[in-house]
Amino acid sequence: MNDMKIQLSTYSSVIDGLAVPYVIVQPDGKIVFANDALCQLIMYTKEDVYNINWNELCFPLTDKKYVKQLQRVLQYQQELYSIRKKNKQAIPVEINTSFINTEDGSSFNLYCITDVSDKVKMLSEIISGEEKYLQLFLNNPMCIIIWDLFSLKILDVNESACREYGYTKEEFLQLSALDIKPSIEWDILKQFADQFARTDQKQVSGVWKQLNKQKQTLLMEVVSHKIEFGESLAVMDMSTNVSEKMRLAKSLEEERALKQKQITEAVVSAQEKERAEISQELHDNVNQLLIASRIYIESARKNTENKEEFLDQSSHFVLKAIEEIRKLSKALNTPMMDNMSLQAAVESLAKDIVMANPVKIKTIVTSLVEDDINEKFKLNVYRIVQEQLNNIIKHSKATHAEIHLTRGRHEIKIMIMDNGVGFDTNSKSGGVGLSNIFRRSEMYNGFVDIQSAPGKGCVLTVKFGLNHTILDE
Repeated sequence: MNDMKIQLSTYSSVIDGLAVPYVIVQPDGKIVFANDALCQLIMYTKEDVYNINWNELCFPLTDKKYVKQLQRVLQYQQELYSIRKKNKQAIPVEINTSFINTEDGSSFNLYCITDVSDKVKMLSEIISGEEKYLQLFLNNPMCIIIWDLFSLKILDVNESACREYGYTKEEFLQLSALDIKPSIEWDILKQFADQFARTDQKQVSGVWKQLNKQKQTLLMEVVSHKIEFGESLAVMDMSTNVSEKMRLAKSLEEERALKQKQITEAVVSAQEKERAEISQELHDNVNQLLIASRIYIESARKNTENKEEFLDQSSHFVLKAIEEIRKLSKALNTPMMDNMSLQAAVESLAKDIVMANPVKIKTIVTSLVEDDINEKFKLNVYRIVQEQLNNIIKHSKATHAEIHLTRGRHEIKIMIMDNGVGFDTNSKSGGVGLSNIFRRSEMYNGFVDIQSAPGKGCVLTVKFGLNHTILDE
């Protein structure tokens, strides 16, 4: 406050040329002097200004919330006003007041006016941004927990976190970040906070074990952001509960492991069965032929009269044993190893089966270009056909079967059908033969479909998508 007994004209001459708006007002509101800067601000001429009461031009702002926000942005704690311009537009202003006492005893108010319109616009943008941030924070579907990086005290939480953890917001704000973690991981969290505070890292992610209000363990996938929160260096954890996701992943992995174990057991069983069949074949057939041959040789030694006849019989049995061994060898080896195509190998397999069994097999091949198909895949297809034909011979009692090999634009399809006794696909567990077919199909991401019913025969369809595991690139 300035109490100065000086002529009013002296003040008028000083403020008249200033670029800052000034006005001198009597206690009753009558304007006695206004400088050019004020007149430009409110768009009045000086003559017009002197005919207007100051209280009609300027009035206090009454919206307390707005004033409080404005004072916070302007860092100005005094009363705020609005001045009405000639075009009726009201603009917010700051007013600094001084008191003038003249020599004749008169008192006047000297007002220094500052237009804060631009600051108010800035305030509006800040408030709008804060409101958007607040809505994003409160309504975010992810759990958001903000905690002090040094004290670990929880500073704020959103509604999603309250629902997930079971605490009210008031309860949350009484906790620290340690209170929502198992005690066994407290040291890990302290080390994390210490390292996060000392490095330039702004974001870290990972899966953390957390505890809800009922002390149940939650697996939370957390993205931690280093932020400034008020005057605190803080961490904003944005997290999602992945407990069910992790449980399902573990269950799926266990299921895959079990399936792989079953497949391995089926393969081992098939190998043992194959070895047993070979052993049986060698014992019951080849071994008996060789024994018979030996008997005739021994007889030729003892009986010189029928020596040649005995030797001929012995030679006959040896030749039969050689033929049986050749058949066993052919069953174990793949014709494609002798530079045959897949089509020729399948046709040769069908021909050999027809010669030894009472079943007719027709092979139909459509657009099977093999030049770009790798040998391992062709061998896999051959084994699938061989496996299913063995199933037909052993179990179906079929008199007719068809093999279809087809190559389309995007897939290779195998279809093998027979007119045998069929089976119920809903109740039949599937033997080693079918297990081997499924296993070989899975090696190349194939799709297997079996259509059968009692008395209706069987149709086996296997499809493989053409990809880098099948084609030579």
